[in-house]
Amino acid sequence: MLETARSAGARSVEIVLLPPRIVLAACVAVGERVAAGAVEEALTSRQAAALVERIADRLLAQGLAERFIERLLEAPELERLLGVALDSPGMERLVTRAVESRLTEATMARLIDDAVSRLPQTEALWALVDEVAQSPAVLDALTAQSRGVADDVASDLRQRSRDADDWLERTARRVWHRRGRGGGAAPGMPEPQVP
Repeated sequence: MLETARSAGARSVEIVLLPPRIVLAACVAVGERVAAGAVEEALTSRQAAALVERIADRLLAQGLAERFIERLLEAPELERLLGVALDSPGMERLVTRAVESRLTEATMARLIDDAVSRLPQTEALWALVDEVAQSPAVLDALTAQSRGVADDVASDLRQRSRDADDWLERTARRVWHRRGRGGGAAPGMPEPQVP
């Protein structure tokens, strides 16, 4: 027992003789461990969920969440983090996967169908159609096409006229050829007079 008392006394003297900084650091370390244990215990208890919910409600009621989001979005750090994320190969893989997914394909199809069904009802479409119809390029194209159509019609009309002339000429030759063989006019027809 005497030995134990001596040992405890020696330790007390050693502790007293330690620099105050070391003692303070040891106390802080012990305090941090105790506080961390208390926080962990509080978070694992049933009351933790209720506590977190109350804190969230209070933050939302006081507008702190909005201010936090505004601050976060205005922070240059977020822009830097976003730049790093966008330049990473992982982000490229995620975006590629999202774009190639069935959900994206179905969403795009639905958006296009909706746009196409609503498009004829919009004033903007008809304004665009009027603008395009009055553009010099479209007017020039229509003029050129009209000339082409007119040329095609005229060419077709010329060909039909030639065909009609050929038919009339053949018919007339047949009629004259018959008269020449038959020696006279057809019954009921007057004789042609030759000058």
